Amino acid sequence: MRRSHPLYLALIAPGILAVAGVVWLAITALKSAIEAGNRDVLLMGWVVAFVVGLPLLIAILPMVGALQARVTRRSTIPNTGRKIP
Repeated sequence: MRRSHPLYLALIAPGILAVAGVVWLAITALKSAIEAGNRDVLLMGWVVAFVVGLPLLIAILPMVGALQARVTRRSTIPNTGRKIP
């Protein structure tokens, strides 16, 4: 199994701060849209979903996959010396 690079641990804190900053900007944009009216809130909600939500999802899915691969161990089938039909 591949060992993790020591730089990964150093990038966790800035990554969390970047995600928190993007979420804060999304909340601020939604709050300003609420003041403008219902139609603008729906439009801003869609924009936030695609501009903020999709990149976060793209960043989170590989992490979930790595954790799942780490938790589930695949056992190899031992060689019995016979041909597999």
